Parts: sequence; structure tokens; C-alpha cells
Amino acid sequence: MESNYNKAKEILKTYNQSHVIPFLEDGKNTKLENEVLNMNFDNLKNLYFKTNEKEFIQGKKITPIFSINPNKMQEYEIKKYEDIGINIIKQSKFAVCTMAGRTGNKITDMIKQKEHIN
Repeated sequence: MESNYNKAKEILKTYNQSHVIPFLEDGKNTKLENEVLNMNFDNLKNLYFKTNEKEFIQGKKITPIFSINPNKMQEYEIKKYEDIGINIIKQSKFAVCTMAGRTGNKITDMIKQKEHIN
């Protein structure tokens, strides 16, 4: 019967991951062996190749979103929007949005820098 070490080694070779074989330590690293044996390499490979696919959704258009500054809202307004968000998530109807930007302005940044230096 083939050992788990040999099975793990063959799987790693099959998926061009031979650089991991030395970490198996000739069968002494059973934790890593088990991870290799239980890993779905086909699924990982498919996920990797999907990262290069261009996705097009017919009829959808990306537009800027309205933003709200929570620092300028009343507590009841924040609670209202939190409740709306929680309901949307519970229904599995949500989207992920990444935003970048700055808070503050040049004057407050300069004051903070000066306070940090002093």
C-alpha cells in the first residue's frame, strides 16, 4: 500500500508544486501531508485561471455612488442605515465596493504633522 508521503509527493508533482516536497520531510511532516491530501488542487487551479477572465454583465453600468459622511449624521440616521444594510445582507443581496480617498484637508494634515514632529 502506498504511503501518504508518496501520495502527497505525487500530487505535488502533478500540480507543479515540487518545491513543497522538501517540507514533507520524508514523511515526518504528517500535518503537511494531510493538508496536501485534502486540498482540492483542481479547484484551486480553476480559481487561479478565473482571475484572468474578463467578466461582462449585459446591461449593467458602473456609476458613482452617493456617499454619506457618518460623522455628520445623527445617531438615529446611522442606526437606520445600519438596519437597512443588515437586512440586505440577510437576504444575500449585497455588493462589495472598494473606495479610496483622503479624510481631512491640507491644513489639518499640516497641523497633525507639526504635532507629531513636536
